[in-house]
Amino acid sequence: MGRPLIAALRAGAGKTGEPPPFVLLMLIGGIGLLVSALFASASIILAAAGVAALTAAATLWRWHRAASRYNSLTQVGYASELQRDAECFDDYLEEVSRHLPQAALTTLARTKETLAMVIAALAAADLDAIDLAIEETFFIREMVARYLRDACRHYVKATAASGGCVVLEDGSTAEQSLCRQLDMLHARLDRALARIADGRAQALARHEAFVRSKE
Repeated sequence: MGRPLIAALRAGAGKTGEPPPFVLLMLIGGIGLLVSALFASASIILAAAGVAALTAAATLWRWHRAASRYNSLTQVGYASELQRDAECFDDYLEEVSRHLPQAALTTLARTKETLAMVIAALAAADLDAIDLAIEETFFIREMVARYLRDACRHYVKATAASGGCVVLEDGSTAEQSLCRQLDMLHARLDRALARIADGRAQALARHEAFVRSKE
């Protein structure tokens, strides 16, 4: 069944961001102008430009920090809900795991690890740089809160009502149906993780192009 999902989420918690590059560039430029003013004939103009650059950088940094605090509060609320749902899911799996087939338990363990990777990536990422629709983030949340649990719950109820012998209309067994559902959910989660990874790779490539433009 793997390690508890809540433990994986806590282990993958993201870190806070750093000042954006444009703020650092303005700070460096402002300091450079002030230093140049000490040795240039147009010292007043350079000093004024330096002070203006530092003031603008300070203003932008305050705006950036305010936006970051808002995003952090939003992420804290989202993370808090995920942790609550993850704890409920772990408790439920602990309760019903003895009634689930080994193949389903193996898939669940793999899915929980992938879920932790996806959620940690979302928490640490610049969402503007990731091509991930709002429906995908909703799916990830609902996977923890409902989809996995409901698949297991329906299986447990079906096998309990029939004494363990369930044959569906298409001729498949309850175990086959459960494993198919878990496989489909995990495949959807893998696609979301691939999109996140692709978004980060594109962000890396864009930054390399930016660095090359400074040569």
